[in-house]
Amino acid sequence: MSLQENISLRSHNTFGIDVKTKKLATVKNVNELKNILSNNLLPLCILGGGSNILFTKDFDGLIIKNELKGIQLINENDTEIYLKVASGEVWHEFVLFCIENNYCGIENLSLIPGSVGASPMQNIGAYGVEVKDFITEVEAMHLKSLKITYFSTNDCEFDYRSSIFKTKEKGNYFITSVTFRLNKQPNINTSYGAIQSELEAKGISNPTIKDVSDAVICIRESKLPNPKEIGN
Repeated sequence: MSLQENISLRSHNTFGIDVKTKKLATVKNVNELKNILSNNLLPLCILGGGSNILFTKDFDGLIIKNELKGIQLINENDTEIYLKVASGEVWHEFVLFCIENNYCGIENLSLIPGSVGASPMQNIGAYGVEVKDFITEVEAMHLKSLKITYFSTNDCEFDYRSSIFKTKEKGNYFITSVTFRLNKQPNINTSYGAIQSELEAKGISNPTIKDVSDAVICIRESKLPNPKEIGN
């Protein structure tokens, strides 16, 4: 774990806002997270990919930067595979990992910014797909009791771009990992018109999951600039 004081957050948010935080702790495992939380008396902010936050002034508290990493295969059968993914993994990189290994289902969610841990919190969705349909369990640490709790899909109370972590349990938990159930055989979803048009423009009539992902990436890049070049 690294702990820095009076550090700029410019490189930690996609808007590139140059504000400072009193303390910035970067945690790489659950024990480091528990240690920093058990000794903290400052106002707290949890930061993942920095894509869903807009700083307007310096933060007089502790920011915890989530760097929990790892993808673990925990179960599989003839048709499905179960992956437990640490919450600090970059969402788009996880999607690309799945495509590379032919794990199907979340290809329509390509290029969504943020971390894996943010995906259940917001029930991210795009182009006819929602992440809730692939989540089986969310593991989270309570910020005060430091107890680990396991939330089933029903426990998460998923709704449109929402979950229990944005409503009744907002600000109470640090999501540490998410378990996904993915398909071994593709079920291509091109119901969203823009995807179909993009595939047709490329002359693709029988798309793979990579083709769908590439189409989604092209569409998203045409609508929003790269945040590394223009903050957004």
